[in-house]
Amino acid sequence: MSRAALLWGLLAGCAAAAPAAPPGVLAGQVTLGPVRPSQRTDQPAPPMPLEAYAARALRIRRADGAAVVRVPIGPDGAYRIALPPGVYVVELAGTGGDRAPGLPRTIAIHAGEALRLDVRIDTGLR
Repeated sequence: MSRAALLWGLLAGCAAAAPAAPPGVLAGQVTLGPVRPSQRTDQPAPPMPLEAYAARALRIRRADGAAVVRVPIGPDGAYRIALPPGVYVVELAGTGGDRAPGLPRTIAIHAGEALRLDVRIDTGLR
């Protein structure tokens, strides 16, 4: 076996054994509103029903369009997901008349880093 072949084999073996990059994290806070028709801006908003968040989710797909995961929103409006490093598109999962200004949005996840993306969902109630 030649030296070049031996060296190439050793390098290829090392590359295969290299640990995968640690995931990054996407996290944020979701706010919903209005929660009832004719909600006045000069009055405090009523408390958010817990099921309002459970009925909604974010969808994350790779930049090439392939679906990756549906991310549930917690009862306090928080979400968090670990993702492999890469470029993704974050969008609102289908929820009828809801709109989320700023979504869909392209993001980059980096190994070992956290990215915060807060989302405001307009329920369309007027």
